[in-house]
Amino acid sequence: DDLPRDETEPEPVLQDHPASVGAPTNPSDPGADRQALAVLSAEHERALGYIKQLETTISTSQTRNLQLENQLHTGHEHLLSEINVRVDSAISAGFHRLELSFATKMAQEMRSENARLTDTIMNSLIVI
Repeated sequence: DDLPRDETEPEPVLQDHPASVGAPTNPSDPGADRQALAVLSAEHERALGYIKQLETTISTSQTRNLQLENQLHTGHEHLLSEINVRVDSAISAGFHRLELSFATKMAQEMRSENARLTDTIMNSLIVI
């Protein structure tokens, strides 16, 4: 009773029958027993039908729940894949910038050293 009811589900209808209303006027009357049995049998069939309907609803709900869980899992996989691609791209770009910076600094140092050594050699040649 705590769960919300589906508007399409009919309420079980249990009709009053002679056995529940009170004692039959003549307890030994077989007609009254047959009538009570017929009413109880009909109510039992309706209750079984309602139970079957509820079981079908539960089965459908469980199937839908599994589908939604699969969609959620697939969505998470896509999101993780996208994050992985972006992180990989960011790291690659960072390493590329580091390599360029390192290469630029190495080139500057090598030019400085070449210039210093060239000056030393040129000064030595001038003396000769």
